[in-house]
Amino acid sequence: YRVIREASNMEGCILVPSLEEAAAFLAAQKGNALLTIGSKELEAFTVVKDYQDRFYVRVLPAVSSLEKCKALGFSGRHILAMQGPFSAQFNEALLKELQCCWLVTKDSGLEGGFPEKQMGALAAGAQIIVVSRPIETGMSVKALLELLRKEASL
Repeated sequence: YRVIREASNMEGCILVPSLEEAAAFLAAQKGNALLTIGSKELEAFTVVKDYQDRFYVRVLPAVSSLEKCKALGFSGRHILAMQGPFSAQFNEALLKELQCCWLVTKDSGLEGGFPEKQMGALAAGAQIIVVSRPIETGMSVKALLELLRKEASL
């Protein structure tokens, strides 16, 4: 059996099908953005003019993450090496401190802190750009538990 995360409430979010689409969208906008997509996929955003000045990247505090960021031209204050989970208040404060009007994330669900990102961005007056998940097959934890109860006659 395969368990998948339940989809998040995307009300008020800008949905895009890929990281490349998110970068293209931001290229046509003004303002700073906080990228919370991890270091492995930052390259998609290097096509945006002045990306080193406009974008802040929140990545895991690992040497490989920092090396990737530096190799792509991010430096100093624009690299935020930290590990969550983060509260809505922390996300709000970070967006305000960095003067970001955009937050880019994937639909990471409840377990990945999506609601806290969403609430923090809303409180900070920032818009969220969400890269949609690929279509997955599977079931929720609740559905799996119900199935196992039936199969085990619990």
